Amino acid sequence: MKKQKTKVGYIAYQTTREEICRLGGLGICDTCNSPEGNGYLVPILNRWLCPRCYEKWEVEAVYYAEDIHIEQKNLKYYESIIPLTDSNEKAQQGGHLKPFRILGITPKGTCTECATKHAPEQPHNQQSLTYQYKFYDKHGRWPTWADAMKHCPEEIKNYWVEALKEHGIEVTA
Repeated sequence: MKKQKTKVGYIAYQTTREEICRLGGLGICDTCNSPEGNGYLVPILNRWLCPRCYEKWEVEAVYYAEDIHIEQKNLKYYESIIPLTDSNEKAQQGGHLKPFRILGITPKGTCTECATKHAPEQPHNQQSLTYQYKFYDKHGRWPTWADAMKHCPEEIKNYWVEALKEHGIEVTA
């Protein structure tokens, strides 16, 4: 998904059919109902347009500053679901779980990786479905406890390895 400014100052995204499917769309223009491989997601309209309808709308569009809060709300949501194509190649391809979508939204105050409340230096919750599916989408394999602790300082890793061992879980690197 590529972000761009329209001629009047709104935001629009160039998207593929595969990307729009992550938002629950089908790659069918919301204006003329034609199936397309590529199109434009327009946050201010909350619509996906084929190239012909987008060009027509862009010529006719009028900018209303009082509507920007609607555009901002929609673009924040879109960007949480579909990564911008300027990021990494794997994000452009859709990850290992393509064509399924991984929701990027976690409850407020929780870790964005595992959706669990924990201090940043503590391990991710390896049992969290959020963590497991995000990890699988990125790496193509299920996470281990070693993966969940990779970012932790050595003393915290050692503490968790011992605590898990007491519960019969062997952690190997």
